[in-house]
Amino acid sequence: MSIFQKFKTVVTESYAHSKNKVWVTLCKGEFLAGELVSGTIELDVVAPFLGRQAYVKVHGNENTHLQTTHTRSVSDGRGGTRSETYTVDHWGHKTILNTKLVVWNFNGLVLPGHYSLPFSFLLSASLPGSISARGCSSSTTLAYDVQGKISVETLKDLEGEKKNFLVYEKFSKLVQPVRAESSKTFTFTPGGLSSRVWLDRDTFFRGETGSIIFKANNTSLKKIDQVLVKIIKIVRLQAGGHVDTFQEVVGDVKLSGFDPYFYGIRYFRFPIPSGIAFSATGRLSSVRYIVSVECVVPMALNLSVDLPVSIIAPQYVFSSVPPIPPNSILPPDICYRPPWQPDEAENSCQGCEAKFTFINRRHHCRHCCKLFCNKCTTTRMPIPKLKISEPVRVCNGCLSAVKEKGGVKYQSKKKIREEIEKLKLAQQGVQYVPGSYSPVSYSSQNTQPGAYPLGTHPPPGAYPPGTYPPPGAYPPTGAYPPTGAYPPQSVYPPPGAYPPPDYTQPNHPSSFSPIQPATGMNNSNKLEAGTFLPEVKPPTGGGTFAVDLPPGYQLLANLEVQPSESSPQLQEAPQNAPPEFETVVNAHSHHPPAYHEDIQDQSLKAELMAQLPK
Repeated sequence: MSIFQKFKTVVTESYAHSKNKVWVTLCKGEFLAGELVSGTIELDVVAPFLGRQAYVKVHGNENTHLQTTHTRSVSDGRGGTRSETYTVDHWGHKTILNTKLVVWNFNGLVLPGHYSLPFSFLLSASLPGSISARGCSSSTTLAYDVQGKISVETLKDLEGEKKNFLVYEKFSKLVQPVRAESSKTFTFTPGGLSSRVWLDRDTFFRGETGSIIFKANNTSLKKIDQVLVKIIKIVRLQAGGHVDTFQEVVGDVKLSGFDPYFYGIRYFRFPIPSGIAFSATGRLSSVRYIVSVECVVPMALNLSVDLPVSIIAPQYVFSSVPPIPPNSILPPDICYRPPWQPDEAENSCQGCEAKFTFINRRHHCRHCCKLFCNKCTTTRMPIPKLKISEPVRVCNGCLSAVKEKGGVKYQSKKKIREEIEKLKLAQQGVQYVPGSYSPVSYSSQNTQPGAYPLGTHPPPGAYPPGTYPPPGAYPPTGAYPPTGAYPPQSVYPPPGAYPPPDYTQPNHPSSFSPIQPATGMNNSNKLEAGTFLPEVKPPTGGGTFAVDLPPGYQLLANLEVQPSESSPQLQEAPQNAPPEFETVVNAHSHHPPAYHEDIQDQSLKAELMAQLPK
C-alpha cells in the first residue's frame, strides 16, 4: 500500500470516527455534599473502532479574579511628570476535586450501535458549595462538572462535553437563636439610642419567614423615622495575595419608626427571598449573609445591628428551638414608657395650669412623658424601672412612685399576657382566674406564647377541681401528671362512677374466684348484689353452679365458706418506716380493685365483712 493510500485510509477512518458521539447524563443537576451521584455514559457508534475504556472525569475548580487600581508617575513629554492611574488583574485558582472513574473496559472492537453505561460515585461530605458572584471589579466561581471519555487505540479519544452540576454544602451545626446589640450617643442632642435584637434562629431555608424581637431604648428627643430590616449578601474573595469584599442587599422590609423617648419591645417578621444563592465557603472565596436591623435617625448616622445567618439547601438539620408556624400570631408590642406628648398638644402646664410662653417654656416629665412648666419639674432623679440611670426631670405627681418603686412601667409582659388569656377564655366561655392558664393553650406541639415548655407540667391549680387535662396535654413517653393532679387512690374512681359488682354472676369482670362455671350451668340460687350468705345450698334437680367469693376465702365440700390457708398474708409496714417503704407496701397491700375500690360505702363494707364466717 502506497503512502497516499495509507493517508487516504487514515483520513477516511478519522472522518468516520468523528461521527461517533459520547455524552453524559445525570439523574439530576443538584446534589448535596455527601450525596450519591448517578448517571450514564451515552455512546453512539457509527463507525467501528478499537476501544479500551469508557470513563468519566469529575472536576471541581475555584477561580477568582479581581482588579486593583494603582497610581504611578510618568513623563509628560515636556521634561515633567504626571500621575497615571492603571489597573492590575489578579487571578486565583484552586482545584477542589479531580477524580477519574472507569465505567467500562472494551478491550476490543466496538461495533456500531448505541451504548448506555451506568456509573455512580459518592461526593465528599466536606465539599464546599457552588459559588457564582460578580462585583464591580471582581468575580468568583466555584463550579463542578463531569465529562465522559472513550479511550481509543489507534485514533483520537472520544470526549464528550462537560456536564455541569451544582453542589450544596452540608450543614452540620446546631440551629439556635442569635442575639446582637448596638448603641450610640448623639453629638448635638442629649441622650442616646441602644437596640438589642433577637432572631429566632441563625439558619434558614429559602422562602422561609424569620421572626425578630426588637428592643429599643431611646433616651434622646430624636424621633426614629424608620426601622429597616435588610438581608445582605457578603462575598469575600482573594487572588494573588489581594483580598476584596463586596455586598448586595437581596431583601428588605420597611417598618414604622418610634417616637422620642421610646423604650419597649416590638415583634415583626421578615421573608427570606426564594431566589438567593446559598451560603458557601470555598478555599479562595465565601458567600455569607447577615440580617441587619437599622434605625433611620434624622440628621445623624443610622444605628444598625447585624446578625449573621446561613441560607442552606433543603436538608435535615438539628435545631435547639421549635419551628414557629408561619400563620402564628405575633405577641403585641410592649411600651414600657408612656407615649411622648407632643409640644403642640398642650398650651398650659398640666400641674399648675400656667400658660406656656417664651419665658415659661415646656418641659416633659420623664416618667409620665406629659408637659409641665419648670416649677412643676424641678426634681431630678433616676428612674431605674424605665432604664434611666441619669437624673432627669420628674413632676410632682410622679415623685412618690419614682421614690418608692423606682418608677412604674406603662405596660408589662405579664399584664399583656393576662389580657390575651382573658380573650382566649372569653371566647371559650370560661372565667379567667389570675395566675392560671388556659387548658387549651398547653400542648406538647404548641409553640404559642404562654404555652408550657415541653416536658414540664402546669402549675398546681391550673385546672379546676374534679377536671382533668385534655388528651395529649401531657407529653407521652414516660411523662406522668404532677403530684396531686388526680384524686387519691382511696377515692378513685369517683363515687358512683361504676355500679356495685354482682358477685353472684359467673365470670363477672370483678370476679376473682378460682371457681369457674361449668357447661350447662343451672344456678337457681341467686345472691343479692354486694352480699354474701354464710350458708350455700345446692340447686334442686342437679346441675352445677358457681359462686364468686371474696379473695382469701374458699368453698369447702360441705358448702361452708372459710378463710383459705394458702391465701397470701399481707405485709405490714414497720413502724417509723421511710416513705419509700410505705409507698411500696401500700401499693401492694390493697385488695384487688373489684373488692376494695369499687365499694365506696364504708358502712356497707363493714356490714359485709361482719357476715363473713369467723
